[in-house]
Amino acid sequence: MLPPHPHHERKKKKKKGGDCITRRSVTSPRAEMVHMQERIYRGPVPTIPVLTSADARQFSRLRMALENLLPADATERFKYQILTDHLKVEEALLHITCLWSLMHGSAALTW
Repeated sequence: MLPPHPHHERKKKKKKGGDCITRRSVTSPRAEMVHMQERIYRGPVPTIPVLTSADARQFSRLRMALENLLPADATERFKYQILTDHLKVEEALLHITCLWSLMHGSAALTW
């Protein structure tokens, strides 16, 4: 058995034949929260970041966001459109356009 919580109150009660000490616990908000499970996410809304420089950290965040936020059944064209919408580095945009045209055998898209 666990020792009594320091916030418990002691209350003396007289009985026939002698004194008896009983414990009455005070409800602790922390104890109640242990058994509750959060069912609604209340943090910031996930977003897809914009790549504004040739920084490896920005690229990693963009890649992780695309992997985690886009639907699993999204088409390649949809993924390509989302990617190009979030690339603001001209060189990266040119590379992606060239790769797309090589993979899909079409002429390079113009902007």
